[in-house]
Amino acid sequence: MLERMELACDPRYQEEVVSHQIRVGQRARDFGRLIGMSETEQQELLLGGRFHDVGKMRVPLDILLKPGRLETDERTLMQCHTTYGVETLRSCGQPVPSALLDMVRYHHERWDGHGYEGVVGYEIPLNARIICLADVHDAMTADRPYRAGMSEGAALSIMVDTEQEGTVFFDPHLLRRFVAWRSDQTTDLTLSQRRHLLSFSESPVPEHALAKGDVIPATFDQWLSQSAVAVAPSSPSSAMPLRM
Repeated sequence: MLERMELACDPRYQEEVVSHQIRVGQRARDFGRLIGMSETEQQELLLGGRFHDVGKMRVPLDILLKPGRLETDERTLMQCHTTYGVETLRSCGQPVPSALLDMVRYHHERWDGHGYEGVVGYEIPLNARIICLADVHDAMTADRPYRAGMSEGAALSIMVDTEQEGTVFFDPHLLRRFVAWRSDQTTDLTLSQRRHLLSFSESPVPEHALAKGDVIPATFDQWLSQSAVAVAPSSPSSAMPLRM
């Protein structure tokens, strides 16, 4: 049903949003496999990526494709796409997996709590944190109607530098694994970029990247276990500066 709805949209929506969702789903699934998630969880990531932006069907195309900075009212409408997405899924007339709802609703949350709904740290579902990484990465590296895509090295460096500048967009453990993985997958890195990204991926999580009231576990397996049992609560809305 969702795919039929997408086919009824403007071809530019299909080119911009649907193709992006397919890439995000594939990237999230592959990363999930890398960090040891089950086959079922990998398939959930593939599905979540495929429909994480389904709510954008209700956002005007001139906003989705606008080449410049969005005005305040346009940005507010764009940020509604996560809520629209959940509403669209629930209106399909068939059961919707809770994991899919989580990824659609929470993929714009930030580790430091400054995302769309203000959910913080481990309270953001693990699958939504993975979709967030894949979403941001593809948004920067893919060609868009209003700009050419960045190189792999440039995109990864920006993702790394958000944490080093004191903001914490991403789960810090996941980010280090993701950067190491993508760096190994590409030859599109300068020597200085490769050194910088390798150094980051092997670095300890800094104190400012700890979730509020939390201590990062000593091993990745401990972190994964802690991440898997966290459940996101409803939280007040808050803005996220990245446009995707």
